[in-house]
Amino acid sequence: MRRIAILVVAVCALAVALLWLRSETAPSGGSSPSPSRLAGRSQRPGTAALLQASGPAGSPSAAAAAPGLAPADEWRTPPLEHPATSADGKFSVSQFRGAAPATVRARNGGRIGEVAVGEGDTVVPLQSAATLHGTLVSGGSPPPSFTVMVTPVDSSRALWNGSGGSPLEFAGDRFDLYDQPGVDVTVVVKTADGRSGSQTVALRPGQEASATIALQESAAIAGRVLRTDGQQPVAGALLVLDGSARPGSGSLTGGDGRFRLGGLAAGSHSLAVRAGQYAAPPQSLTVNPGQSLDLGDIVLPLPRTASGTIGARFFNSGTAVAMGSIVPGGPADLAEIHEGDLLLALDGVAAQSPADATVRSQGAPGTPVSVSLQRDGQPGTVQVVRAP
Repeated sequence: MRRIAILVVAVCALAVALLWLRSETAPSGGSSPSPSRLAGRSQRPGTAALLQASGPAGSPSAAAAAPGLAPADEWRTPPLEHPATSADGKFSVSQFRGAAPATVRARNGGRIGEVAVGEGDTVVPLQSAATLHGTLVSGGSPPPSFTVMVTPVDSSRALWNGSGGSPLEFAGDRFDLYDQPGVDVTVVVKTADGRSGSQTVALRPGQEASATIALQESAAIAGRVLRTDGQQPVAGALLVLDGSARPGSGSLTGGDGRFRLGGLAAGSHSLAVRAGQYAAPPQSLTVNPGQSLDLGDIVLPLPRTASGTIGARFFNSGTAVAMGSIVPGGPADLAEIHEGDLLLALDGVAAQSPADATVRSQGAPGTPVSVSLQRDGQPGTVQVVRAP
């Protein structure tokens, strides 16, 4: 009997412990954590506000995405958090102590809302979703199939990420999109036979809109990326089209430095190229329907070295400070300093840390600094002239 009593006590204690652990680790989709608990766990000290997302009729909106707080006039950067509302539409978010007045936004499908955060509980009313009806104009036979991608003109207004989600596939020459956020969007259509078209459409909450997409033959651009000497091809260079890296194949140059980007809509575009510390500024180009435009060779210029620096960074290597990120063509590079060289001293004074080396390596533009190094166990000293 005594063993049975001990066993019962142990089971009860285990059950209490499990219930406590569950309450401490409950997901946001279940019971909402208390504001004080959320603020205490956050690595960003701050206060928390408990809010509720509601549908157009005032009923709680469950499983809505509720990005974190941001100053009322600054939604240019990605939200801090994306908690999901619980079954009763509640969620909690944190903000820095002493931060400027903030707003919080929520989205559930095509229903979005925004409200200023005040004291106590706050309700975020979600506006009704919009509907988009589209028609394709091809000037010929309808495409066998096509995809539609909808992206917001201003991603922060619709609480989308930059990609806008996955494309939807249709057949025929018409499409209908329901449950869309009521914001300005760009609609891009690509057909299975290589045609494409796009249009900007103003969607408004609770309203229907129509778009007529004129299909044109897709265009393509090609070229080759070379290093500063104009001779050596650059493999794996990142191609940035219209301000964002194209996903999938074709976004990097091949082993011979060549690239080809297809599926472009006719019209104006911009192309920039990046490869490590090298970067070519964006160049404007225009393509016609069905055109394959050869851009020729794109030569990457030498990176610019900040004035008053030696064009290098420093990092910890065991107990020593080492050289890293040597800017090609910069003062350190011209002095034949290599990445991985151990830094012994600057102007005869030992470097205590990467931060110390960074501060003491900087100075008036065009002035010299004595850099003592060790490479392969051999010490040496070179004079480096800071960038003008």
